[in-house]
Amino acid sequence: MNSRLSVHLCALAALLVAGACKTNPTADLAGKPETVFINPGTIFLNEGDSINVTLKVLDAAGTPLQGAVQATSTAPTVASVTPAAGILPDPTHTTTVYNVKALVPGAANLTATGQGLTDSARINVMPLAFAGTISNTAPVGGTPIIIKATSQFKFTPATTVAFGGGALGLISRFSTESGAHHPRGER
Repeated sequence: MNSRLSVHLCALAALLVAGACKTNPTADLAGKPETVFINPGTIFLNEGDSINVTLKVLDAAGTPLQGAVQATSTAPTVASVTPAAGILPDPTHTTTVYNVKALVPGAANLTATGQGLTDSARINVMPLAFAGTISNTAPVGGTPIIIKATSQFKFTPATTVAFGGGALGLISRFSTESGAHHPRGER
């Protein structure tokens, strides 16, 4: 009797386990394009530098889907976006790599499109050096310094100037073209 009972219990346990594993609760999430993944999602480059950006289309479960992703720059004179050279093809056909090259200071977006979806990443191109002019680089305490703006960088009420050692200068007056700054906050 005991052996028959244990056979029945084992059979019942096997049926319960098989029934519990029959459905996948995440099956509805698989295979349908949900998002375009861009890595990195925000790009900061110095003028003249470049970086490779990885693009993928993901389903709702985060699984990469097969298919190419196309990318362009919204401001190709600021930053170019071209297929990356010298990158081995992805054997899974789930990853596309583009190269972003910073051309001139400013901002652009990398726009990526794949499987009917579109997303973008911000590209920030920083200047190599401040190209404006400074009236005096070694002022006597309390002497104002006049900093002239450039065509791409203007002064606003929120503009700050940091001097050596992290000391902030007091902005006594400004226009969009120049700002009078006092080192160490002296007037």
